[in-house]
Amino acid sequence: MRDDFFRAALGVGLVLWICVCAVAHADPADPVHAGVQAAPPVRAGEPVLRQELDGRRSIRGCAIDERCARAGDVLREFEVEAFPPPGASPWIDERTPPPSRLEPGAPRPIVKRPSELRPDAPWLDQLELPDLPVKWSQTLVDYLVFYKDDPRGRAIMQSWLVAQGRFRDLILSHLRKAHLPEDLLYVAMIESGYDPDDVSSAGALGLWQFMPEGGRIYGLRADRWIDERRDPLRSTIAQMDYFADLHQRFADWHIALAAFNMGYGAMLRSIARYNTNDFYRLCQYENAIPWETCLYTPKVLAAAIVGHNRARYGFDKLVAAPAEAWEEVAVPASVSLAAIARVAGVAEADIKRLNPQLRHGRTPPGEPGYVVRVPAGTRAETQRRLVELESDWKSYDAYVIAHGERFEDVATTFGISVAQLRKLNDVTRDAEIEGGTVLVVPRISDEQRARNRARAKANLHASGLDQKDGEPLIVAVPDKTA
Repeated sequence: MRDDFFRAALGVGLVLWICVCAVAHADPADPVHAGVQAAPPVRAGEPVLRQELDGRRSIRGCAIDERCARAGDVLREFEVEAFPPPGASPWIDERTPPPSRLEPGAPRPIVKRPSELRPDAPWLDQLELPDLPVKWSQTLVDYLVFYKDDPRGRAIMQSWLVAQGRFRDLILSHLRKAHLPEDLLYVAMIESGYDPDDVSSAGALGLWQFMPEGGRIYGLRADRWIDERRDPLRSTIAQMDYFADLHQRFADWHIALAAFNMGYGAMLRSIARYNTNDFYRLCQYENAIPWETCLYTPKVLAAAIVGHNRARYGFDKLVAAPAEAWEEVAVPASVSLAAIARVAGVAEADIKRLNPQLRHGRTPPGEPGYVVRVPAGTRAETQRRLVELESDWKSYDAYVIAHGERFEDVATTFGISVAQLRKLNDVTRDAEIEGGTVLVVPRISDEQRARNRARAKANLHASGLDQKDGEPLIVAVPDKTA
């Protein structure tokens, strides 16, 4: 009995000693929000690794001491905080909302003076206004304060105003020619940050983020070799007509901008269902307009207002990116952009930057006279030296793939390896190639084509396989470097 008592006492004592030690060595209260895993502590004496920072930057997408986030992503973060979408969970983020935020679903009044919504910011009443009509809403005011007082907003706007320099003159000249409000310039700021290569998750492209169907309607070519939604000039010309059509339909710029964001058909249905064409009233109805669209029009207006008040926002000393300036040269046939850069005496990156619509590093095959852009001041030299590219364009031809024809068939017909044909056409997946696709191929005679196919077919029969008429010819051609 006594031995059992002492064993029990010893066990209890051991448990108490373990608990006391655990408490004594416990870390201070974790300041991180519940449910968020803290970074593991770095123990003294752990080795310091000699890392390749350039390699990490390539993997990470930005410097290791920077926050890897696009301007649009950071802006979205603010919008979710300041204007929570319907049904947003209060448990998602415990950060303090801005003082002007209204409860979800509450009406957002339109006032005559912005200081009525933010009495602590009288400077709002002194802002110069754009040539787009402005209605003072809580959302608009919150954006204006965000761009002035929030470090995230300031960084976003600074990057956009710098980038605007590339295409500001181009866009303004076409807005004036079309007799449209000049401050529609800021739609491109919100859409793409003035980046012709910007791509949305929905498949919209370019300065103005045209979707494929919209681009087709407004005359923008899109095929394997060219996507003019990325062309800053042609997409801007198309966008002028799009703006004019939307305003003709809705006769109100607030609704027209919202329709540009959500689609004109959806806007027409919303107006018919709720019997109003008042943008701000529609935003008060549940499901009348998407949450993103209710933010879109005030977001464009806010960007335009900041653009007119750079000194008040502290952006008046910013140096904008230089305007893109180019001259045009017609090339006789399909030519690589690297070859054009060589005769122009500039870097290939300069030619690619001026011709973002060219998807695969060369002008389209089978289209002699295609016009490319070269940096201003290089046209004469480029035209003089085009003869140097004669061997380049005379060595290649255009070939249209027939329906049912395989990539391997084309390589066999023209006597090159599949790898060479891939490289020549910038093909990474066979799925990219289908009937009607135009490929760049070596220029050979019709007789040589026939001999190549006959030789390949003979080799196929010699292997014991039988090809029936109409079946694709599948022959492995050994990779060759020459």
